[in-house]
Amino acid sequence: MTDTVRSAAEALDELGHRVHRTSPEWLAHRDWTSVSAQLSTAEMQPYLEQLVAGSTVELHQVTRAVLAAEVAEASVLQHAERAVATLRADAERWFDSCDALLLPVTPFPAPEVTVPFGADDAGMPIGVQLVARRGADVSLLDLAEQLEAVSPVRHRRPSGAGGAESRR
Repeated sequence: MTDTVRSAAEALDELGHRVHRTSPEWLAHRDWTSVSAQLSTAEMQPYLEQLVAGSTVELHQVTRAVLAAEVAEASVLQHAERAVATLRADAERWFDSCDALLLPVTPFPAPEVTVPFGADDAGMPIGVQLVARRGADVSLLDLAEQLEAVSPVRHRRPSGAGGAESRR
């Protein structure tokens, strides 16, 4: 995945965009997975309970886990919501010095688009995510279109059976 992100960065550089490697401090020292799991479970559980009420259909393991999870106490959820608000504010300040971030995954809520840009040893696609500040959707989509146009896997399409891929 690191090679795919690096290749995408090189492609953006060749397209004339100024690219520099960075490691935002505000991302490095927080457990965003835990925060996301707490909030997602609290938000999804009531809807899932309503959807599956009385159903005897076998449920996916993730759905079963969400339904079985204990929802965090209100104080924990409020802390998680404050952490997300802080993350959003930190991200907005970060975008004062750049137009977009190129990442393997988006660790925070922001406008993002995934562009296929590589494949693993088994031929499975690897995407990179471009992330922009809120309100920069048009610029983000323009950047994604440029990157997709030079993607080494832009012509790959699923063949249909067995997950094999074909080229146009």
